[in-house]
Amino acid sequence: SLTYEDGELRLKNPPVKMQFTIASILKAGNGRYWVGKGKGGMYLVDIKTGAVSKPGEFISDHSSVDALSYDASGRLWIGTADGLYVMETASRSVLKLDCNSGPLSLSHDAVKSLYRDKSGGMWIGTEYGGVNYWSGKNSTFSSLDYSNSFSKRDRIVTAMCMDKDNSFWIGTRHGGLKHYSPSDGCINVYDIENIRSVLSDDAVVYVGTRIAGWKILDKRSGRCTSFDIPSDVNDFLK
Repeated sequence: SLTYEDGELRLKNPPVKMQFTIASILKAGNGRYWVGKGKGGMYLVDIKTGAVSKPGEFISDHSSVDALSYDASGRLWIGTADGLYVMETASRSVLKLDCNSGPLSLSHDAVKSLYRDKSGGMWIGTEYGGVNYWSGKNSTFSSLDYSNSFSKRDRIVTAMCMDKDNSFWIGTRHGGLKHYSPSDGCINVYDIENIRSVLSDDAVVYVGTRIAGWKILDKRSGRCTSFDIPSDVNDFLK
């Protein structure tokens, strides 16, 4: 756990040693965090005491946990390489959803990103299946129309965030950064590859990539400024 003071990053709590690749992190409250592994499930980590626990064995040891989010009801959504798990945090009961889950079927099993919007809806970015959406009020998922808006190259959706005007910034692996307006279906595309993370601010969008460092996109002009960073930029926090 780090804090930024007097222009320097400093340790706030003793480091917790975990011998695995961290793919996702989500705050759980009271100094605890859900931590998704690059392979092999998920842990609950208390950064104050250093305690590490595993909520269950429902995630395969060979499956990465790439996305974590709470829905409006406080349930934990867990995006993995072999499906989406929805866990009741109190009882630890788990519902698994994949491409064979009836009305709640995903367009692809591998979930790469999750985002809860202002209305409580959940946006699910998949690998090779594009974007799925759950409104929070019905029992089905809907998908963006790939025929005109999204080509096959765009279907690996790795990051999403909502703008102040309720439009969406959607980061893909090979299909660029997309600005999508649900109100009129308009999509603008910016030529940025291998996107790992997206954060929208007032006048700019911060884009983290796997290879090309950190980029800042000016919303008005469409110009992009690049900053070389000697590692992947997997997440942003304002």
